[in-house]
Amino acid sequence: MERLLRKASQQFDQAEVYSCEIQTLHGSASSSGRLAVRAALQRDTALRVVAGGRVYLTSASGALPALPPAHVVQELGHPWCGRFPAPAVCPQVTTYDPQVDGFSLSDVAAQAMDLRTALVGVAPATPFTVWVQATRERTRIANSSGLQVSFRRTGYLVGIGEDVVAASCHFQPLTEEQVARLGNRLQAAAVVEPPETGNCQVYLEPPVVLSLLQRLVEGVRADAVMAGLSPLGQRPGQVIFDPRLHIVDDPLVPLGYHSRPFDDEGVPTATRTLVDTGRLAGCLGDLLTAGSGARAGNGYKCNANGGGIAVAPNPQATNLLLRPGADRPDAMVAAIENGVIIASTFGTDEGNIPQGEFSFNLRRSWRVVNGKITGAIKNVSMTGNIYDLLRDHLQAIGDGCEPGNLYDNVHPRRVGFAPPLLLHGIRLRSS
Repeated sequence: MERLLRKASQQFDQAEVYSCEIQTLHGSASSSGRLAVRAALQRDTALRVVAGGRVYLTSASGALPALPPAHVVQELGHPWCGRFPAPAVCPQVTTYDPQVDGFSLSDVAAQAMDLRTALVGVAPATPFTVWVQATRERTRIANSSGLQVSFRRTGYLVGIGEDVVAASCHFQPLTEEQVARLGNRLQAAAVVEPPETGNCQVYLEPPVVLSLLQRLVEGVRADAVMAGLSPLGQRPGQVIFDPRLHIVDDPLVPLGYHSRPFDDEGVPTATRTLVDTGRLAGCLGDLLTAGSGARAGNGYKCNANGGGIAVAPNPQATNLLLRPGADRPDAMVAAIENGVIIASTFGTDEGNIPQGEFSFNLRRSWRVVNGKITGAIKNVSMTGNIYDLLRDHLQAIGDGCEPGNLYDNVHPRRVGFAPPLLLHGIRLRSS
């Protein structure tokens, strides 16, 4: 890494080397007792350089053994007038749990089997698959301005099917209450009800809330604002959501799944309020968008954006947090006269995301009549716009947060935390 940086610094105006190593241990267990395990080790290196006022990028799995020829380096097309960050004091945040670091493949397999056994005891007749994933990661960044930073992070995920149900940097097995709730939902899925359509009350569990909030994250990215792709560009300080909603992105949560002391440009991180009492309060920026209204390098550059390090990093959320309200989830469900609980969806990456549009199909959902779950529903979809949905239709906010994906995939690039929401007047349709 040091040799590559030294050579690049001699040939180009500025240079930056990013290196990340991630080891993943994954164990899954089906209700029938079938166990599957896998392990993976990924090493990536990226070189970003500035020459003649423009930015160039090259990357490889493993190390870049030598400076690549000029035709291999991809021009990003971005003019660059600033400097890569100099050394700075980064905040202290706990991102490492030695217990998770010490897990073996047999450990995560045993934890998956333990969870499977507990759920079979609650829902013996329902098929399912649970999984446990432990990761250990080391990230290093060095640049021609003298910056050299690194940190270690562990990760611990628990999921059922396609859904994440627990996410942290430390070992966090599910509680008895969480297991009982999952088991009860699995049992309810054995009874299939006719699809619910028309206007009704909808109870969104945290993973669904977070998949909707992906639209907000894309809308408050400073690069989307600069390109005119976001409807929020001219709305700082204006009401965009119900005044009960407060949303922050906090990379400094102790042992938070995406907590980190610096971003992927080496800029120190900081907590940032995005929505305050329903009003747009901030955006996610980086060094490139310094002149767009975002603070220069506010610590939100991220390489893990779906294309990995092979594409340019861009502003992204870390630990997205929707502040909980005062309503107990069981009381929220009991208040539903005729409605639906939506626990997970698919197709959430569709639609004009920066504009807030969504269109998804319900993966796990249940009909509720007079506060009681009567059975699962299938072949139902929900469409709309998040800004309308969370401004005009919010009925209640749950009093506790749980994790979920910001994107529609099993192993999350981004995890957030949110309470369940109860909405009214939502139109569902048969799909």
